[in-house]
Amino acid sequence: LPPPTRTQLENTLAAPSPALDPLGTDLAGPRCAHVRLLHGGQRSLSMAIAATAMSVLGGLVLGSAASALRLMDSLIDVLLALPPLLLALVVMSLVERSLAGVALAVGVANLGSYARLVRDLVQQGWANAL
Repeated sequence: LPPPTRTQLENTLAAPSPALDPLGTDLAGPRCAHVRLLHGGQRSLSMAIAATAMSVLGGLVLGSAASALRLMDSLIDVLLALPPLLLALVVMSLVERSLAGVALAVGVANLGSYARLVRDLVQQGWANAL
């Protein structure tokens, strides 16, 4: 696939080609909309996977610690009491503005629910073991 920002000025007035450009082209070049869609989808999917991985791994650590320590349980309650969008905005104000910062903000915003789930599962396992 060609780069999504590659322009083809020599083909600006060429007839549309459904075989080469199944979703068409834009007026700036023309650039293939299919390639641009795949490129944007790749970034969005990688950001979603990174944010989910951060939430799950952080929730696993925090939830496991909270099953033994009451202080961590209070931290989970604070995370769940704050609206996720507000928490993400606070994190974004503390880190640099980048794609990794956005993934971190979304990961921290969803951390509380995973931590509570892990804490409950660990405590349920301890209750069944006794």
